[in-house]
Amino acid sequence: MYLCLRNVVTPKGATMNERYNETILVIMKKGTVIAALLLMAAGVQVAWAQAMRVNLTGNRSVLYDVSEVESVVFSENTIAEGFEYVDLGLPSGTLWATTNIGASKPEAAGDYFAWAETQPKDSYSWSTYKYGTEATNLKRYTTSNTNYGRADYILSLLPEDDAANAIWGKGWEMPSQKQFEELVDANYTTAEWTTLNDVSGVLITSNQNGRTLFLPAAGQKASSEVHSEGTYGMYWTRGLPASSGSTSGMANNMRLSSSLRRIASSNRSYGLSIRPVRVQEKNKVREFVDLGLPSGTLWATCNVGANSPGERGDYFAWGETVTKDTYTWETYSFYNGSTESMSKYNLRDGKMQLDEEDDAATVCWGEDWQMPSKEQMQELIDNTNKYWTLQDGAYGLLMKSKTNSSSIFLPLTNYARIDPELPMSLGFYWVRDAQELATANGIVYSLDDIRTGEFSRYYNHCVRPVKTNPHAAVDLGLPSGTLWAACNIGADNPEEAGDYFAWGETAEKKTYRWENYKFYGGFNDEALVNTVTKYNLYEGWGEVDGKRELDPEDDAATVNWGELWQMPSMEQFEELINPEYTSSSWTTINNVKVRKITSKKNSNSIYLPAAGLMGPTLMNDGSQGLYWSRMLHTGNPTSARYLTFYTTSDIYDTG
Repeated sequence: MYLCLRNVVTPKGATMNERYNETILVIMKKGTVIAALLLMAAGVQVAWAQAMRVNLTGNRSVLYDVSEVESVVFSENTIAEGFEYVDLGLPSGTLWATTNIGASKPEAAGDYFAWAETQPKDSYSWSTYKYGTEATNLKRYTTSNTNYGRADYILSLLPEDDAANAIWGKGWEMPSQKQFEELVDANYTTAEWTTLNDVSGVLITSNQNGRTLFLPAAGQKASSEVHSEGTYGMYWTRGLPASSGSTSGMANNMRLSSSLRRIASSNRSYGLSIRPVRVQEKNKVREFVDLGLPSGTLWATCNVGANSPGERGDYFAWGETVTKDTYTWETYSFYNGSTESMSKYNLRDGKMQLDEEDDAATVCWGEDWQMPSKEQMQELIDNTNKYWTLQDGAYGLLMKSKTNSSSIFLPLTNYARIDPELPMSLGFYWVRDAQELATANGIVYSLDDIRTGEFSRYYNHCVRPVKTNPHAAVDLGLPSGTLWAACNIGADNPEEAGDYFAWGETAEKKTYRWENYKFYGGFNDEALVNTVTKYNLYEGWGEVDGKRELDPEDDAATVNWGELWQMPSMEQFEELINPEYTSSSWTTINNVKVRKITSKKNSNSIYLPAAGLMGPTLMNDGSQGLYWSRMLHTGNPTSARYLTFYTTSDIYDTG
């Protein structure tokens, strides 16, 4: 028989302009001479044209009157959504815009903005501020209740209040404090107070690739006057002070001068400069944490659409994989005229879990990721300690493993992002399960009362992805110290059967019979027995080698998972099912019958599916579990030892 397996265990001296990123090929005053030189450079003989046509890809072109052209500049920088950025080779992968918002060249001041506002204005004061008329009476981004209502606990700008995102588009955002600190970190860059075209500011030069970034000292605007221009560069970050200072009407900014480069705080109502950033897609966070959960599930460190644990990221309707402007039944992908008649995940198709093409985690992050199941979310709840805390400028729930020192942070996300004025004092996360097919609800995890609940599927909530870890080791606190794998070989989830193996073989195959067995030595006509070429204790059954235990090269666990893993010994199986150390019970995961074995010492569990055995066909699937050991059966020359159990009883057997 063929059974499942569960494992155990710019050069110096150059001028400022020479060192700047741009290579200036043509700089001329307005007039017809520029047109002549441009045309001559292109090999065109007509020198007195009054217009210049720039041919673009896709049969597109742009026509300029030469009187409007001041210079033509070629740059090694890159364009995104129509705005230029430079890659300084920073560890975070942050890409910095080469100009301030509202500026057409690096040294220009550009526009001034109050913090959390997305449009410049004539006067900057509390009387004109969008989210409050005085410092202690704010209606957004506050940790204290005010006359406007409840505290929202938002300490970092939402996309709709981020001027970079609102004006330049998705992909751009205002820098965080960490990004500014990285920008001026002497380990990565050199900062120099200098001038560019007679404008004072700070030149940042990458230590890695020599590329540069210039930040003009544009000062700040209070009321209708600009102050400290030429002396200070003051640039908003997207966050508030880490303390409860968020109630004082201050916001963080990077302050630059001839002798100062540090994070400071300024009155939110003042007008400061904004230098946008973006993050390279390849460097966006896709990290995970092993919390030592019984199933081996690995949890992502941030939400879909976020670059750090404290960011909320994108919001999705259940079963949808892109964000949108409006979330109603009428805009929901699977709405079919009534809440009793969904076009998918309904009573007709019986689907209770999202398909891969409808899983936002899988579509956005790749096939290794998925939205958590209801069971995985409950497992997270049961196996972690919870603490309300502040991280990355956001309040949320720190969930710390009970078995190791790992943790994940889930930020508050709001009740549902339908009304942006709702307080950010609640948090909900989708799981991939439907509630009841007749109700058109999906299941969510609620941070405020730490449980799973349900919402109409069209609501928009955040997604925290998970990935399975088939190589996860579960510590059951056994006397021998043996760690048991969370999944069978070839399985991605604890309830999956995985691959089937002949004893001593290390790869799955289509058929299992003596004739294609790796160590089959033929039939002994005299003794009327099948012989073996290895692992033999008896004369007449093949050459005697005395081997009673699989060599590493014949151990499917070692070959498939590495030298730290091996198939269990019978002693390890017997310890696993010893009622002194563990308890066991039948349960169902995703409609699969599994034997749950739980430690009496630390309450960790593993799950052994009743996966049957593979002979000519699959047999006893769902009614019997059979698992090879690495030990030869000493009483039967052509047999090996195994563990078996049946769904009809609570008794284990060995053979």
